[in-house]
Amino acid sequence: MTRAPSNRLPEFSFRRLFPVVFVAVFLMHAPLLRLPFFWDEAGFYVPAAYDMVHSHSVIATTTLDTGHPPLSASYLALWFTLSGWKPAVARVAMLLLAAFALTNVFLLARRLAGTGVAVATTVATAVYPIFFVQSSLTHADLTAAAFTLWGIRLYIERRVWPSQFAFCLAVLSKETAIITPMAFALWEILHASGQGERSRLHRAALALVPVVPLLGWLAYHHHATGRFFGNADFYQYNVTQALSPLRFVLALTQRVWHLFGTMNMLALTAATAVAMFFPPVIDDSGERPRIAIPVQLQFGLVMLAHLLAFSLLGGALLTRYLLPAYPLVIMIGMSTLRRRIGRWEWPAALMVMVFVLGLFFDPPYRFAPEDNLTYKDFVDLHYEAAKFLERHEQKSTILTAWPASDEITKPYLGYVAQSFPLAQVQDFTVEQMIKARQMRSQYQVAYLFSTKNDVPPWIRSELWEKLNRRFFGSHVDVSPELAAEFLHGKIVFLARRKAEWVAVLEMDQASSVAAVDQKHEEPLSRIEKNLRIESLAASSSPQKQKHSYRPTVLSFYANSFPEEKLCAFAAKTGPLPAPHERLRYTRNTQTPKPPALPPGTATAFSWPNLSRPASLLPQLPNARGQKTASHWGREPSSFSSRKQTRYHSRDTPRTFPYVWQPHSGAALACWSGES
Repeated sequence: MTRAPSNRLPEFSFRRLFPVVFVAVFLMHAPLLRLPFFWDEAGFYVPAAYDMVHSHSVIATTTLDTGHPPLSASYLALWFTLSGWKPAVARVAMLLLAAFALTNVFLLARRLAGTGVAVATTVATAVYPIFFVQSSLTHADLTAAAFTLWGIRLYIERRVWPSQFAFCLAVLSKETAIITPMAFALWEILHASGQGERSRLHRAALALVPVVPLLGWLAYHHHATGRFFGNADFYQYNVTQALSPLRFVLALTQRVWHLFGTMNMLALTAATAVAMFFPPVIDDSGERPRIAIPVQLQFGLVMLAHLLAFSLLGGALLTRYLLPAYPLVIMIGMSTLRRRIGRWEWPAALMVMVFVLGLFFDPPYRFAPEDNLTYKDFVDLHYEAAKFLERHEQKSTILTAWPASDEITKPYLGYVAQSFPLAQVQDFTVEQMIKARQMRSQYQVAYLFSTKNDVPPWIRSELWEKLNRRFFGSHVDVSPELAAEFLHGKIVFLARRKAEWVAVLEMDQASSVAAVDQKHEEPLSRIEKNLRIESLAASSSPQKQKHSYRPTVLSFYANSFPEEKLCAFAAKTGPLPAPHERLRYTRNTQTPKPPALPPGTATAFSWPNLSRPASLLPQLPNARGQKTASHWGREPSSFSSRKQTRYHSRDTPRTFPYVWQPHSGAALACWSGES
């Protein structure tokens, strides 16, 4: 396939190299080995290994059935059985796989570009934030990536059957590993060689051997559960909801950024692009070699296959799905620097330092905690909160969301010694806080935490935020102070690290809460019922199909009621996904006192009549005394009002003058448009 550079150095065997790589990786990860399990570890992968040991079932029973093949869970179960149920055991087991992957990266890079590029590529891959973090986490993605990189090395070396064996192990670790063998099969079909079509099809068929064990697993899973893939919720989240053309374009854009830009990878991409403007360096042995063009095209095809597959499938846009592709990007970048820069060691060392900085410093855009060491902050905060609950709330029922719900109910995850009774919500958004208040009698303590790492980006786009909420589940959690006021509780534990936070709230006595609730004339459940009725009526309206404008928040901002503060919070964070769960009216149904109007404004002020149907918006005065807007802004305005604020009246885009809104006791209406 590709000849190694002429200046050969002493041979590096796998048996000699692997222990060295493992020791280096172990020392780098030593401070992280005792961390309890994090997020999907606690939610899926470790419970799957637990079920395998205790229930002797390769299909998860105590957690969500993801439909993943059982090799990764079996590997963890073996280590847990031999060494005990401790997080450090699983961490060391995964470091062995990370060292195995890095060893194959070194051997592949050395074959293609020489020892110097191999060392630079291996070190840069080891410290790249995404690969570094995944090296000690128990996700199936690392297991699949390790065997995939092994298979790529063997395939480049033209060791056909050993490479297919490696790809089979990768596919049995996670079904998405089939992407790489399919990319190589496509390459064998498209690659123009001197051999005939029959020979090309034969090589392509050999490249698809890993499909056989994958089909066998799917058949067994269907036999055991009646489904080829995971349960209905998992399948809908990762497949059904993702099949949207607009979502595919948005996901592909983000996937390209994830592969070539995120976590300081942009520095290497930019350095590679700049180096391409320089001519190849000629030294004593001649022009410095490069990775063979056919091999680079194969790497590019593997990258493209990952980008397309994980843009089309998968609910969450997690960077760890691209784990097998990152070493290929780094390898090509380091080889380009060596070929075209005289003292290439300096920019290569600079890239390594930039990657190390990405581990500790958060980027100026939103990212997942598992993309760098922010995940350690998350785990440390949750561990402290769990220990606080053990000391002070042993006999209390805890309200919380996933994954904390698993952390405090499954002692083998490393957070608690004994499980707690549980009441669960989905997250800590405005809607879920309303649900938590309705469940007030079912729990005594609320355990809140940041479910999204909400770092304000340097460049913010309202359209981009809206699309993220619509397709990728983006949301903003209510602050712990506001949640405590709304739930009638007091904060007894609060800790923050960067953008991550946890809070423990002790609820007030039920009698005091009931006394506060009796002050309100209309119960909140009746308001939500009206909202559901209205959303159904609005969705069946023919006018909604063209230009549908709905209010997402309508509240009377009186400082004594926390519901109104929730409305103000929702107004800042933007429209939320489900129309039938909008909070439009607060529980303060008493008509507020009209404020004093500024001089020169109209004296007539029409306040909302809450006895009317919820779908009719209150009349809001116009500062210029013109006609007011009502009934979702569908009444036409006067001619002089068409140069200010846009709204839609039937099919004609029109404008409307601003509406003066007092700072207290005023009606606050936020609009969101759908075309």
